[in-house]
Amino acid sequence: MGQAQVTLSSSGASPRDFRFAVKIIEIAFRKLLVDGLALLSDRDRLKVMKAIIEIGKGEKGVESFGLGQMLAVFRKSKFNDAWEASTSSDLSAIKMINLDALNDIETVNLTV
Repeated sequence: MGQAQVTLSSSGASPRDFRFAVKIIEIAFRKLLVDGLALLSDRDRLKVMKAIIEIGKGEKGVESFGLGQMLAVFRKSKFNDAWEASTSSDLSAIKMINLDALNDIETVNLTV
């Protein structure tokens, strides 16, 4: 996969600012995943645990996952749907975020 170019001049933010923001989002998603497991039904909790084992290849856990791996767990286990069902919360705002673009920020060549 080639590196994408992102122009930041219109935002006034530096590449470091964008990476820092993505790191904050990564931490928030990790907390949601870890803390949210306890609130899920047994069936949904098992789906999430299976996804974590598969994505971590049985050797890594959520605490050592990067943003891309956590997003893969969210997708594979349908965590958002399970969270909504278990908590009666609406995650439509999170579902609208282009999570792939967030993950790409860590690996793209950001230019000013």
